Order: sequence, then C-alpha cells, then structure tokens
Amino acid sequence: MAVIAAAAVVLTTVVVLLAIGFRKEANSVANALTPKAGRPSGYHGPAYPGMLVQDEVAAGPGASIEFRGQDLSATDLSRTAGLFGFGTTLCSTVTTVDRGSTSVDVGPADWKLQAPDGTVETFQLNGSLQIGQIAPGARASGTVCFADTGQKGTYELLWQPLFQVGRGVWLLHA
Repeated sequence: MAVIAAAAVVLTTVVVLLAIGFRKEANSVANALTPKAGRPSGYHGPAYPGMLVQDEVAAGPGASIEFRGQDLSATDLSRTAGLFGFGTTLCSTVTTVDRGSTSVDVGPADWKLQAPDGTVETFQLNGSLQIGQIAPGARASGTVCFADTGQKGTYELLWQPLFQVGRGVWLLHA
C-alpha cells in the first residue's frame, strides 16, 4: 500500500510540475505574440499613432525593408479616381520580393492605411495588386488603394499579414 501511495505522490508531483511548466511556456508565447506599444529598436524618426516595438519602419517613400525573408517597398501616396469614378482614393505602388526558401502569400488584404487622425482604412477594389503566392526569388508588384478622407498630413501605410505581430510601416504624405 505504501508503494501505491508513494507512486501517487510522485505522479501528482509530475503532473503539477508539467502544468507549471506548460503555463510558463504558454505565457512566454503569449508575451511574444502580444503587440507592445513603444518605439521600434533603431528607429529615431518622429512618433506616429499606434507605434509598436515590433514595427519595422522604412526610411521613407520608395525605401524597402527586410521583414521575415521578404523585401517590401512602397511609394508615396497619390490621389486617383475611385472605383467606377466615384470619389478619390489614395494609392501606393507596393512591391514584395521573396528572399526566403518557401513561397509567400501576397495580396492587398495585407495592407492598411492609417490616416493622420488615427482612422485605419482597408483596401479598395481599384488597386492592381493581385492575391496569390510568389516563389523564392520572385517579385509581386501592384497598387493598393484606400478611401481618401481628404485629410492632410502623415499617413502610415501598414503591411501586416494575418496572424503576424510585427508590421512594416511607411510614413507617407498625401
């Protein structure tokens, strides 16, 4: 009987230790996946709304950043006619080059535009960036367009694929 009791104590101890270890690991993963407000490492430019420690900020319009095996670039914003000629949109030509060893997904849904007042716009249908995959070494380029709210000032063009904490950021003007 004493052997069974000792085995039960050992088994209970192992289960408790595994649960504690799992909880610590789960917290570590959750912390790594949680966006953290603050200045990105190595970025010395002006603060912008929604700044995250995980952001990779481009040096300016047309500049590229390297992010998780991809080279990404975006031009300054230009005003164009909206879909079917209704209103205007703000568009940027964006390029993705796959520098990794596996294909990557590309498409306009990875891009958002934050206006000077902090409002975030999703893409409009009149852009030319296609949805698909590109192979290692390949390039995808096209325009991404957003509703023009008529605001003046600095916009943030944000590249952030689904389920990714870090973002590419371009500070652009319209």
